[in-house]
Amino acid sequence: MKRGIEIFDSRQGDRVIGIVCEDDVIVNIDFMQGCYDKDTISSLMDSLLGEPNIHLREIYKRLALQYEELSMEETLDRACELYVIAFIVQEII
Repeated sequence: MKRGIEIFDSRQGDRVIGIVCEDDVIVNIDFMQGCYDKDTISSLMDSLLGEPNIHLREIYKRLALQYEELSMEETLDRACELYVIAFIVQEII
């Protein structure tokens, strides 16, 4: 079982996004708002290795199926935006 972590700098959303993959399948996604710096990445790594964010992962999966033409980074960014709206801001769109 091959496990890896990738970190993306999303300047558009002012966030750092991380994913955990096992055998080329995303098993966890999380993000931190703010700068792409050592402290933010360290906090994100701790979060990624903790409890999986099943809601964000499910949003990502559904977007990836619906919008196959988007890159993985664009899909991750959109998933984080929807997650923020639904679970943090709790705004009806």
